[in-house]
Amino acid sequence: MGFMRFYVVLKRLSRQPLMGVFVLLPLFSACTLTAKQDGDLEPPTEMSSHDAVALAKRVGMEEDIYYNLIAAELAGQHEDLDNAARAYRQALELSASGVGTEKTKHQIARRAWEVGRFANNPELAEQAAKVWQAQDQSFTPLLARIVAIENAEPAQQQAALASVFDLPAAKREAMAAVLAQHYAQSADASAALDFIDDWLETYPNDVDLLKAGAVIAEAADANAMAYQWWYRLTELLDDGKQLYEAQAHAAANLRLLGEPEEAAARLAGLHAMQADNHWVALEYARALLQSEQSAAALPVLERLSQALPTNAEVLHLTGFAAFVDERYLKAADYFELALNKGYNDHEARYWVGLAYTQAEQPKQAIVWLGTLGQGPRWDSAQRLIGDALLELDDWDDFAKHYESLQQADSSEAWRWYLAEAQSLISVQQFAKAIVAIDKAVAADPDDTEVRYQRGLLLIEVGRLDEAMADLQYVIDQSADNAEAMNALGYLLIDRLGDTANGLPLVKQALDLRPDSAPVMDSYGWGLLIKGELKQGLFWLQKAWTNLKDHEIGAHLGEALWLNKRRKEARRVWQEAQQLPRGHRKDKILEAYERLGITPE
Repeated sequence: MGFMRFYVVLKRLSRQPLMGVFVLLPLFSACTLTAKQDGDLEPPTEMSSHDAVALAKRVGMEEDIYYNLIAAELAGQHEDLDNAARAYRQALELSASGVGTEKTKHQIARRAWEVGRFANNPELAEQAAKVWQAQDQSFTPLLARIVAIENAEPAQQQAALASVFDLPAAKREAMAAVLAQHYAQSADASAALDFIDDWLETYPNDVDLLKAGAVIAEAADANAMAYQWWYRLTELLDDGKQLYEAQAHAAANLRLLGEPEEAAARLAGLHAMQADNHWVALEYARALLQSEQSAAALPVLERLSQALPTNAEVLHLTGFAAFVDERYLKAADYFELALNKGYNDHEARYWVGLAYTQAEQPKQAIVWLGTLGQGPRWDSAQRLIGDALLELDDWDDFAKHYESLQQADSSEAWRWYLAEAQSLISVQQFAKAIVAIDKAVAADPDDTEVRYQRGLLLIEVGRLDEAMADLQYVIDQSADNAEAMNALGYLLIDRLGDTANGLPLVKQALDLRPDSAPVMDSYGWGLLIKGELKQGLFWLQKAWTNLKDHEIGAHLGEALWLNKRRKEARRVWQEAQQLPRGHRKDKILEAYERLGITPE
């Protein structure tokens, strides 16, 4: 029997109920998986001393050993596992001390191993496996030791593993495979990795242990270690098939370490070499998506979907690639196929609805999103339904939709008033949005997020005093709210020209959020209005580098113009003009008006 099958059966036996084990197993069975040998005897339930001596002599066994075996068997039949284990330990120690024949030692060691496992006695199982291994140089006792020590203390495991690895290279290769199989699904993977890492300090080119460690590390999400070991294998292996595998796994772990572009470049060549290797194709597509190369990922995934038409994960990922590449109807088709093949129902329905939303097919979006049950995407789906109803100009159903959500749970009503207001803002229905957001504030007047959102909305409709009151309330309640500081500071700078009070607020926000492009934009814009042209240009360029945004581009173009860099200004404005503005005004036209420039 192959060693992996032996291992699987051992693992299964270690978990089965103990009742009847000793009744069903013959006293001298060499192993659960070994046929009964000639001369083996069934255990008697009663015997005299004379009978015991006679039976012991028949099988070449000392009577003291045989008495212990009888005691163990009878204890086992009564489910007294502690006494059974104790008797087998005595029999094992007697046989190991030179009492009895070699065949006796072999049989007792194998039987004691079984009893140790069934009695959950790793010490007995390990002791028996050592005796068994000393008599039998085959692979079977090595596997028995792995199973024996899995419940032992870490120090015992370490010592046993060390002795197991003190093997010739040919046997070590097979043991590496077993360890990988054993520890890949084990909570003790870290102990195995520590052991292998220590071993590789002494034997850095041990290919078998490198591969075992790489497999275990990968399964345990220790990606840095996995990458290191797979990469070292690529430098040591000569065999083409194994080298290909190591290169592919190294690249896959590189992607997980945050280097998707380099991973994609490596996997591209491997994919070209073996286009029918589905795992490599999938890893290549993931690396392309992660490095924002959706157009390149989509054909790879479409071919993979044709090769694996029932693989729900591949179908869903293909839909995601199409979605990112703005092929929304194709995405919806793949998401639906994934749903039909068993992909997570909640996720799949949401993504189908989202794809139809982006494809500007609101009726289909409402149908799919309306079938979505409670789950992590449910709130988002309700907002998308509201937006779709507005796109259909269905004001009655829009009002009913949010009214039902607001009435369902009074403690959460403020969230749905706020969501309703945000939907209305998206179609520039500011007056109706204020009515909704006022209700949100009334429902929970202390909530700083609602007050912050109302402050932003009041700016849009020009109710600046009320907006400042809301934003100041948020700052008073949460002194580290950089978003509110930035909004109030920008309002003072941009609408009122008050850089004396506005710039310090924005500078506080910048200290809290030094990487925020909107805050950099506010600060740069404030400096520009104050007349500090070079410093203003510096911060606006930094904001534009971090985020391509219509308003930031408008401000940067104006700063470049004022700094006499007019060709660059027009180039930035041209680029910014192509960016989405949402409901915001065209800030570039405002810049032209201030500077007296005729629009091109």
